Amino acid sequence: FLAQDTIRRALTLAIDKQEIKKKILSGKGAIAESPFLLNIYGPESTTTPGEFNLDEAKELLNKAGFAEQDGKLVKIKSAETMNFVSTLSLGSKGKTVEYLQQCLAKFSDIYPDGEISGYFGDKTKEAVIKFQEKYADEILKPSGLSSGNGVVGPGTRKKLNEVCVISPAQNIPFKITITLPIDSMLQETAGLIKEQWAKIGVETEINALPITEIKQTTIKERGYEALLFGQVLGIIPDPYPFWHSGQRVYPGLNLADYKNTKTDNLLEQIRTTSDRAVLVEKIKEAQDLLTADYPAIFLFNPDFMYLASGEIKGIKAHIIADPSQRFAGIADWYVKTKRVRK
Repeated sequence: FLAQDTIRRALTLAIDKQEIKKKILSGKGAIAESPFLLNIYGPESTTTPGEFNLDEAKELLNKAGFAEQDGKLVKIKSAETMNFVSTLSLGSKGKTVEYLQQCLAKFSDIYPDGEISGYFGDKTKEAVIKFQEKYADEILKPSGLSSGNGVVGPGTRKKLNEVCVISPAQNIPFKITITLPIDSMLQETAGLIKEQWAKIGVETEINALPITEIKQTTIKERGYEALLFGQVLGIIPDPYPFWHSGQRVYPGLNLADYKNTKTDNLLEQIRTTSDRAVLVEKIKEAQDLLTADYPAIFLFNPDFMYLASGEIKGIKAHIIADPSQRFAGIADWYVKTKRVRK
């Protein structure tokens, strides 16, 4: 199901990121709409907030062939039957005769021998006659016949096309398994996503694994249906390893298996340009292409939260790529003192 961009868009629309921010991040941090951190290049370089719309999500899923049954979403798959279009009779041969024999062989009272030869011989003719007489009301009577003739004509073909089922009709439940590392924040996030997707009838299973298994096996083998994971970007983020199609195979980090030639070209240009204005322009173009394809659902960027004594002055909050960089401005920190006479 997830190979369809319509389905991925529906799942995105069904996620309430504001609720996730409130319940998972206690209202702190920022909602993510893109994997590109454009705010690094200036406050004007922002992304358009995504839309939370359950009605539209349901409508998209309905158009994709899903229906709700007992509160659960299912894909209604019609029965697949054989399609006989030509007249067959004694002496005919080929693949169509094989299909005829395969169908007749499903009826032990009609074709007990069950031989699949591709040749319409006496045994096949006898089986066709039995088939015609078994469904005499639908095959023989409309043509004014009282007994079968062993010829696969229009009436016989029509009935064969009804009963020769390749695969029966079935309702396939919409289930998604989210694989993620054993981590309290990610597990709580997955649980909330499960609740939100349930509102559109999608069943979700959560598969939490040790982080070592995720890194060494799951990601390496791409052994997941959906992966809830985090990306740590440098202060000058390079999206190439995560979104270029050449990185879809391990050790590449394109975990969404995303492929778009135009995006690839832009990611290559982003790596080579030194002009800041051109860089931002290319990132915006790549962002527009990528977000329109819905290869992943971008959730949030958590804040680094640290406590400091109120006596320490000069601490300034700024964007950092890893926790150790919180000390980058330590030379400017100070504690107010006063002179004391001795």
